[in-house]
Amino acid sequence: FIAQGFAEAAPEMDNVELQEFFETNRQNYYISPSITFTHVFFDIDRHGSEGAERLAMQKLREFKEAATAFTDATKHGDRFPYLVNYVERTPDYVTSHFGDAMMRGLFNLQATDKEWHGPFQSSYGSHIVMVTKNVAGRNPDIEEVKARVMSDAEREAVRERTEAALTEIVDDYDVKLDFALSTKDAG
Repeated sequence: FIAQGFAEAAPEMDNVELQEFFETNRQNYYISPSITFTHVFFDIDRHGSEGAERLAMQKLREFKEAATAFTDATKHGDRFPYLVNYVERTPDYVTSHFGDAMMRGLFNLQATDKEWHGPFQSSYGSHIVMVTKNVAGRNPDIEEVKARVMSDAEREAVRERTEAALTEIVDDYDVKLDFALSTKDAG
């Protein structure tokens, strides 16, 4: 407790130290890809596999002819177990709702608020989608994540200083172990 107090009282890191920490830990600041889309769903349990795909194809043609807007998706299809609109969701999140194959298909689409795509298959049924935002993953500049880097660097510095202080305290003591048992204890 005392050692941690001394460690936390240490001065802040300068920009050079902060940049070094950032470069060493760059992988921790990777910004995952994300996607924003809406979908119209046709339930495989309700329509069967072929029926759900056929309905999705019909709705896709209808949407393309009518230039149906993103906001109109909720008026069509069956109720999906999760969401209708997905805003800035990562591949892992999308996979958890639709499966890996559909996630890969969605992340390969160009973002536009004018075009519907599909049908895509999930374990739940068939989907048609409109992707309005598709952002690739990237490594940010330090300025974008500076507050987080500063917090992480300071926390790491405190941990290292605390550990060093504890090591110094422990090094000042000699520990002697006596393994000999007295006859009274042995009985």
